[in-house]
Amino acid sequence: MARIEGLEVNSTYHLFVVAANEQGTSLPSSMLLLNITDDKEHKEVTGIPSPPHSLSVSSHSATWLALSWQPPQFSLPDDKISYTLYYKMPSLTGQGNVTAISTSVPGHTLEKLTPNTQYVAWVKAHSDAGDSLPSETLLAWTDPAYPAFVEPPTINPVNLVVEGSSMTILCIAMGTPTPTISLYITGRLVRQEVTRHMVT
Repeated sequence: MARIEGLEVNSTYHLFVVAANEQGTSLPSSMLLLNITDDKEHKEVTGIPSPPHSLSVSSHSATWLALSWQPPQFSLPDDKISYTLYYKMPSLTGQGNVTAISTSVPGHTLEKLTPNTQYVAWVKAHSDAGDSLPSETLLAWTDPAYPAFVEPPTINPVNLVVEGSSMTILCIAMGTPTPTISLYITGRLVRQEVTRHMVT
């Protein structure tokens, strides 16, 4: 434990620790950010959590991005951490372009996005003591969109189907985002599913 004195009020300090012995020194620890405020009563101040980190895209499509991140490295054991995920399109300027989403878990899927578009995302952590600094900024692209195309249905058995027997209908469709396949028999909707392969 170390006591640091003589710090200037309204100043920010970055602290880290290095261990040393006769064999040499260790790698530095994680960095701790301290914001020194004027406290005439010398009361204890609870620290805010450190920023979330390792923000990344876990999966993606033409209209959605699944993002995940790691919780703050520094927080109190009894802190109830929540998050706000911010994202926007860098091609649009102004604060109104930023969308904020609150979540209690370190991950979220952004939906109803524009295909083949770049998005900027970052995260903040929240506790009863206050809000963390923003995480690193992530740049991510949605996939390009491709027109839907469906092949003619394949019917098995290929020979004459006898009345009262069963048959299998295979429908294959292509496209991004995943298309909706609808099977009609004599004008009546029999089945509908969002997929690229439907077997009935």
